[in-house]
Amino acid sequence: MTGLSERIADFVTSTNLEDIPELARTRGARAITDTIGVMAGGAAGELVKPLRAYLETLGATGNVPVLGTEMRTDAEHAALLNAAFGHALDFDDGYPYYPVHASTIVIGALIASLGNKSISGKKFLESYVLGMEVVTCIGRGLGMGHYIKRGFHATGTLSVFGAVAAIAKLQGRDKDTLRRTLGIAASMSSGIQRNFGTMMKAMHSGMAARNGVTASLLAASGVTGHMDVMEGKDNFFQAYGDENSSAEKAGDLLGNPFAFVAHGVGMKKFPCCNACARPIDGLLELRKAHNLTPDTVASIHCVLPPGGTNPLHYVKPKNANESAFSLEYCMAVALVDGAVGLDHFSETAIERADLMAALEKVTKEEHERCIAEDPLAETRGPGPRGFVEVHVATTDGQNHDVRVDVAPGYPGRELTSPEMWAKFSDCTAYAGIAETKARGVFDRLEDLEAVTDVRPLIEDLA
Repeated sequence: MTGLSERIADFVTSTNLEDIPELARTRGARAITDTIGVMAGGAAGELVKPLRAYLETLGATGNVPVLGTEMRTDAEHAALLNAAFGHALDFDDGYPYYPVHASTIVIGALIASLGNKSISGKKFLESYVLGMEVVTCIGRGLGMGHYIKRGFHATGTLSVFGAVAAIAKLQGRDKDTLRRTLGIAASMSSGIQRNFGTMMKAMHSGMAARNGVTASLLAASGVTGHMDVMEGKDNFFQAYGDENSSAEKAGDLLGNPFAFVAHGVGMKKFPCCNACARPIDGLLELRKAHNLTPDTVASIHCVLPPGGTNPLHYVKPKNANESAFSLEYCMAVALVDGAVGLDHFSETAIERADLMAALEKVTKEEHERCIAEDPLAETRGPGPRGFVEVHVATTDGQNHDVRVDVAPGYPGRELTSPEMWAKFSDCTAYAGIAETKARGVFDRLEDLEAVTDVRPLIEDLA
C-alpha cells in the first residue's frame, strides 16, 4: 500500500487550481484576506519588541517584508515573524474539525518564498489550499489524542507539513523532493500547550513557518530525510499520536472531499482564545436583549463541553498574553463594554478596576450534556465542539439563559464582506497603516484570482 508521504507528494504535485472545487477556492481566498489583515495587526502587539531585538542581535538582513512594519529580512526570519505576528493576537482563523490554526503558517511560509518573479493570485491560492489540505488531513488522521491527551499544540506541530507542501507547489518541486522535505520537516515538529498564555504560543506558529522554509531550502540543497517518514518503525504518527492514529486515514482524506468544502474555515470575530468565542457571543446577545449592566448582573455562569476549559489557563490575567486565555476576563469585557476588541488585550486594559470587579462574577464548568447532540465531538477541538450555555442571574432575581452552537465567523455564521472589512481595517489601523492603502489591498484580495502578481499587495502592507 502506498504510504502517506508518497500520497501527499502525489496529491500536491498533481492537483492544480482547476481541480480544486469552487467552494474551496472561495473559502480559501477569504481566509487569505483575513489572515493577511491579522498578520499586519499582530505586528503592533507586544511580540514586536522582542522579535525586533532578536533580529538586530542576529544582524539578519534580506528583502522579504514583515507585514505591518518597516522591517525586511531573509526568508526564514520573515516567515518566523510574519507567522508569529499572525497568531500573536489570537485573531487568526481555525479549522472547525481539528484544533489547528494553520493559515498564518502556510501564508507566512508562502510570503517568504515568493522570490523575485511574479506570482499570480491563482498560484498563491492554489498553493495555500493544497497546503491547508495536507495539514488538516494529517490532523484528522493523527486524532484528538495528540492535542487533548498529550498536550501538543497542533498548530505548531502539524502546520510545518502544510508549509512545505504549499512551498513545493508554489515553486514547482517534484514528488521525490517533496517527500524528502516532509522527512526533514518531521524532525522540526514542535509546540506544547503549556506555553499558552505566553509569547511562545505565537512563536510556535512562527517556528512552524520558518521550519517549513528551512526544510524546503535544505531539501533543495541536497539534505536527505526519510522518504516515508509517516510509515514504518518510529514514524511520525507513532511518535506524536496514540493508538487511534492512522496515517492511512489521513491519506484517504486528501481531497476527498476538500476540507474547505466539507468543513469550511472558522474566522474569529473576537481577538482571543477560540474557546471564549461562543460564551462572549452568548453574553453579548443577553446583554442586548435584557439591557444588562455590571450593576444589574449578579453572576455569569458558563457551561462548556468537555475539554472546553483546556486552553483557558488563567482566571485573573497578569499580563496581556494571559488575558486572551481567561474566559473570566473576556466575559467581563463583554459585560462592561458590550464589545470585545483588540484594545482590550493590552497591559492598560487588564489594569481597569471595572473589568477586574466584573471578572469576579464569572464562573465556568464543563458538562457532558454539551456534546450529547454532537456526533463529531471527538473529532473537534474545544472551540467548536458541541455547544455552550451562558446563564446570567440578575440582582433583582431574574435568570437569563442562552445556548450557542456556532461561533460567529464559523460555517453557518460566516462573516459578511462588510464584517471582514471591519476586522481587516481594525487590524491594519492597529498597525498604523492608512485606511486608503488598507482598503486598496482588501479590495484586490477579495478578487484574488484576478490578481496578476501578489507581491505588490504584500509590499503595500509593509
